[in-house]
Parts: sequence; C-alpha cells; structure tokens
Amino acid sequence: VIYSIGLAPSAPQTIWIGTDDGLVQVTHDGGGHWRNVTPRGVPLWARIDSVDVSATDPDTAYIAVDNHRNDDFKPYAFRTHDGGKTWQAIDGGLPRDHYVAVLRADPAKPGLLYAGTDTGVYVSFDDGGAWQPLQFDLPTAWVRDLLVHGNDLIAGTQGRAIWVLDDVTPLREVAAGIADQPLHLFAPAAAVRVHADNNKDTPLPPETPVGQNPPAGAPIDYWLGPGTRGPVTLTILDAAGHVVRRFSSADTPRPLNAERYFAAGWVKPAPALAATPGMHRFVWDLRDPLRLQHRRGVGREHPGPAARTVRAARPLHAGAEHRWPDPARVADGD
Repeated sequence: VIYSIGLAPSAPQTIWIGTDDGLVQVTHDGGGHWRNVTPRGVPLWARIDSVDVSATDPDTAYIAVDNHRNDDFKPYAFRTHDGGKTWQAIDGGLPRDHYVAVLRADPAKPGLLYAGTDTGVYVSFDDGGAWQPLQFDLPTAWVRDLLVHGNDLIAGTQGRAIWVLDDVTPLREVAAGIADQPLHLFAPAAAVRVHADNNKDTPLPPETPVGQNPPAGAPIDYWLGPGTRGPVTLTILDAAGHVVRRFSSADTPRPLNAERYFAAGWVKPAPALAATPGMHRFVWDLRDPLRLQHRRGVGREHPGPAARTVRAARPLHAGAEHRWPDPARVADGD
C-alpha cells in the first residue's frame, strides 16, 4: 500500500512515495519511471509514515518510519540531499522509546525541521542533527501529522484535537544562531486591529466555541541571553521615528480604577515586560498611552486612541537602544 506521498514544490514531475512495508521510491518524470531509494536501516515491514520534500530542492527529502506494529518503538528518521542515493539517520535527540509519525521541513527556512512522535512535537535547527521538545501546552498525544501553513505550525493528534502554534517566525530566526546572542528582538509579524466586540455572539450550546483566539494586538517576541541583569525597555516608534509607546520591566503597575463588581472580570492590569533570561512574548494593544475615564456601561476605561503604522524597537539592555530597521506594518481592521 502506498501510505505516504511527497510532492516536490519546485519540480512538479518529481514525486516521492512511501509504502506500508518499508519502501521508498521516487520518480522524476511524473510516474513514467520509478526508482527504489529505500535507505539502509529501514526495518522490513516498517511503515513509511511521511515523506516530505524540500520547498526548493527536489532531491532533498525527509522520511519518518514507524515500526511500532512490530513492537519496535525506536525513532526512525532519515534525510537525503542527493535524490535518495545516500541517506543519513537524523534521530539524535529524539526519545529512544517513542516512534516518529511525521517529519516536516519548514518551507521558508532550510534546515528547520519539525517531528511528530507518539508523545508530542520536536524541533531541529540543524537539519536533524539534534532535536529538542516543542511541546509548550500541547497535551501528551500521538501527533499524526504536521503542516506549516504560512507562519503557523498545525498539529493533528490522535484523539486530542487539532492544535496551532501561531507564528513560527522566531523559530526561523533561532535557526540562524540567535540563541547565542545576549539579546534579540524577533521581526514582528503583521498585526491586524479589530473591534473588541462586534456583538455577533455565537448561539447557545451546542454551538458555543471552545477554541482560543490569538492575542488581541501585536505580539512582540524577544530573547534575553544568560546572565541578563537590570531592567528591559521596549520602545514602539511610528513610521517617522517618533516614540508611540515605551514599556519597561521596572514600571510600577498602574492601579485599576474600577468598582469592585467589575474589577475582576472587566478591567485587567497592563501586561508586564519580562526581564529574565530566555524567550518572552509581549503583546501591545496597538494604542497610545492616553486613557480616558468614562462611566458608560459598567464604568470601564477607554483604551485610548488607536495607533497607525509603526515600527518596533529592540529591547533596551544596559542602557543601549537598538532600533529595528524595517517597519512592521499594522493593518487597520476598524
């Protein structure tokens, strides 16, 4: 049985297939002629669960081999850069007692790979040379398929729903060695501003939504290296270079001006800027600091005027400001 098919985006006549009895074959003429390129090390009767072809090189392919039907739970993962003439095992760092169900290459960043196992998702920044968990809050589940859709990574699990890791742009920059730097501001993705509430509520159950919406605003990701000390400042600039917002990890939280009946659910504290080593995400609400007090409805505060096209500045550390050179466009959805 042909169990998996890999199409070469850059060469429509090149097709890779994997079978449920451990064979890998490739054609370069749209199926006119096939060649057996099964790598050594694939167990007999193992299942080729996935074949993924590079977005730019039709001779670069990655396969995930599942042999747990034969009581073999070892991870099997292979890559080739010469059309299947030679293969390299790329299972280093994957747990030894959990099989691999899917391998996907990032279409925008060569060498960035994602693997789905029977317990979760892993990522490699060096073309499979080493792997590390990419689990976050994903439940422990058999990840049967992965798809890079634009800037998002989608995981299909066995019985534990479909999950989306939004905006893998930071992972693409980490692949370039960003983790070795003392600080780094990742290129922000395009942000869309929409009305907070359009009064288009979902009908009563069973149609009540259970999914979680993306953050409301512009997510800004940054990395602080080991040994980071002192406050961190993030500055938002407009297209002309003028300061729109400035946030600091040393800021004193602003007191919530709300009646006790609404303080818990309606008015929320301002997001805090983290200053500890590691990866952080800060969400700016796309508005300037002016907040107007009013008593409409439940007495909430107006969030302030909406900002227009801006560009983000790098985090400040030890008093040195580094500005991001390219504008991060904001699409106005109001």
